[in-house]
Amino acid sequence: MAGTSLAIGSFLLSTLLGLPFLRPLLFLGGVGLVVGGALLWGQGGAGGLFQLLLGLLTLALAFYLPPYLTHHGQAAADLGNTTPFYARLIPLFLATLAGVSLAPPGYSFLFLWEGMSVLAYLLVALEGKEAIGGSQSLFLASRFSGAALVLAFLGQTHLSKDLFWGLLLLGFGTKAALFPLHPWLVRAHPVAISPVSALLSGAMTKLGLYGLYQSAVWFGPPPGWAGYTLLALGLLGAVYALARGLAEDDFKGVLAYSSVENLNLLLAALGGYFLWGTPFFLYAFFLHQLVHALFKGLLFLAAGSLPSRSLSRLGGLFRQMPRLSALVLLGVVVAAGLPPFPGFFAEWYLAQGLLGQKGQLAVLGVGAVGLLAALAPAGWPFWAYPARRKATAVLSRLGNRQILPEGSRSRTGGSWPEPGFWPSSFSF
Repeated sequence: MAGTSLAIGSFLLSTLLGLPFLRPLLFLGGVGLVVGGALLWGQGGAGGLFQLLLGLLTLALAFYLPPYLTHHGQAAADLGNTTPFYARLIPLFLATLAGVSLAPPGYSFLFLWEGMSVLAYLLVALEGKEAIGGSQSLFLASRFSGAALVLAFLGQTHLSKDLFWGLLLLGFGTKAALFPLHPWLVRAHPVAISPVSALLSGAMTKLGLYGLYQSAVWFGPPPGWAGYTLLALGLLGAVYALARGLAEDDFKGVLAYSSVENLNLLLAALGGYFLWGTPFFLYAFFLHQLVHALFKGLLFLAAGSLPSRSLSRLGGLFRQMPRLSALVLLGVVVAAGLPPFPGFFAEWYLAQGLLGQKGQLAVLGVGAVGLLAALAPAGWPFWAYPARRKATAVLSRLGNRQILPEGSRSRTGGSWPEPGFWPSSFSF
């Protein structure tokens, strides 16, 4: 608790002091979260895992964010000087994320949840008129999620168990991008700046998972249909997101659909645990959260450093930016779920949990996990272009063209909004 309190204090102080003190205060906050999260996780608190992964993301941002914001302010001069706003809102956003993981169910939880949602909207909307579609989608999803949780928490004693858990699934499931409540994610992530995308995907969505898991601790076991719903929709959403992501040429669009895929696998694992209580599901649920937060944070930060976000233009990247390319390759290999990396073992635990069960849904689940394991590597080898360019163009015409908002176009006349940039401290 002391480490997390230190982290929240550092974030609030950074909000007041702004960009000049951003790096040391974020670093101090990240260390506090890692230490506090590890201690809480060791005591059996599920919030400790979230604080640990948030701390690791914060440590990365401590080095990445200050030079990124300086460069972004120069590249996006037509929006005005948004750097001071980002430098103050991002630490405040981190404070609300950490606060939600500490709050008990009730008014304090709802207050922090709503504050987190409003800050997320502002951080996306700062990108101007081209982010309107993504920010509005995020705002509407947040209003829907918040309303469901308010009704559930405040009406707990007056609602039937089925209705109460239905509201919890809608509230937390929307934030965790449960299929088919996921469109806000694939609209908001590509138009936000990369550090914000890393926090939305790596941290904020995890609070939806945390809320669902903790609800069983706070309010007792869910009804059986809730587990079946999470398992069925999670597996269906993972398969859909993987197939839809194959049609994307925007690197951040691919990462957004990859987030939907991984989040729905996590929801499927939680549904399996609610149904059968097998430890394999719990292993998959917690391990996959940590792995996804780290590799997706790495890849979103890398997206802000690439010379282009168009996959069809990234051939030969190793020759131009070898060290950045090596980091991207590491994230891609983990994202593809290849052995011996931890993403493989997370999916393996999920498959093992399903193999031990009877029934058609378990059999279909094993098939879905196997399909995802087989197809996931096919979505990532963008260095193999231009061989995939024609296939991507065909699939894009078949897909939903509105899935990428107008904000994915550059303000300066190019194809992508973010410049090729990596913080100078890393010498890329």
